[in-house]
Amino acid sequence: MSNRPPFLTLDEQVDYLYRKDYFAPNSFLEEDIARLKSMNFHYFLGYARNFRELYFQRKLTGEKTPSRVFKLIDVDAEVSEVLYSGIRNAEWLLRHFLVQEYCSKFDPCGSFLEFENYLDLGGDYTNDHLAQGLMNDILGYSETYVVEQLSEARKFIGYEQLPKRCTSDNWELCRNLSKDLALWSVVDSFSLGRLVKLVQRCDNSADDKEHIWRRIAKDMDIPADRFQVGMDSLRSLRNLVSHQSRLWMRPTTYTVSKKGKFRKKIDRCHRKAMLIAFYNVANFQGEEEKQSKFVKRLEELIDSEPDYKFGVSKFGASTKDN
Repeated sequence: MSNRPPFLTLDEQVDYLYRKDYFAPNSFLEEDIARLKSMNFHYFLGYARNFRELYFQRKLTGEKTPSRVFKLIDVDAEVSEVLYSGIRNAEWLLRHFLVQEYCSKFDPCGSFLEFENYLDLGGDYTNDHLAQGLMNDILGYSETYVVEQLSEARKFIGYEQLPKRCTSDNWELCRNLSKDLALWSVVDSFSLGRLVKLVQRCDNSADDKEHIWRRIAKDMDIPADRFQVGMDSLRSLRNLVSHQSRLWMRPTTYTVSKKGKFRKKIDRCHRKAMLIAFYNVANFQGEEEKQSKFVKRLEELIDSEPDYKFGVSKFGASTKDN
């Protein structure tokens, strides 16, 4: 590549931000420079670039200063903490209801890894790939009960040591090692991504109205037509939060419909606004009291900073695309 941007020193970063009209001249305070020094510059630019664009579009007014951008970063971090607590609770409920519904319908031991019985949803992520991923989660699980069960199974079939990874080459061995493991003993080892896919696929019985994912949706009082994309949105948001990614002025990956009990709160949002994904987390909190408590914490933060609220509700070049 001929156009390689250089690494900038702290002074050069500040000068660059002034030259590119990110901020008003001489607007960097000492505390701003200290914060910039402790942060990846490209991460800061993600916020600053969107902040500048909103000014160019006259959607933000007032002083164009770095301190306002740092405030956005701080609110984003606080919102992420609230979201993480809600996502964690949603995970607990999904794991709980999966065990409850699956074990009341199918053999709880081993059968949840029989990908031949999964619902075929097509796509590049195949059912056998999902089963191998779940098995890898199990092999990496350090809970004593599971470790002992696998060790006993290994000795029984006369295998020298447990495999470190599950692949298509040793799949039959892994299946034999895990056939007596109950779903309830390993469900907490599954990543949220694979947990969601297992909920979506684990039941291919003829009556699709009785599929396990529908039962779980009913358990959580979430309409079936919004449950699947709601889980995908939850998973996507969880990845962003866990990796400290910017949420402000970011479009959602999975578009949740503006329906349900919080529809009035998001009615004027851009259709791909992150705020819609935030309220989707509220839908997965279970009891109405827990939903209300979560929403209250979230709204207190978002409403305290108008710049932030605008960026998570009116994402995009056009705020009219609702």
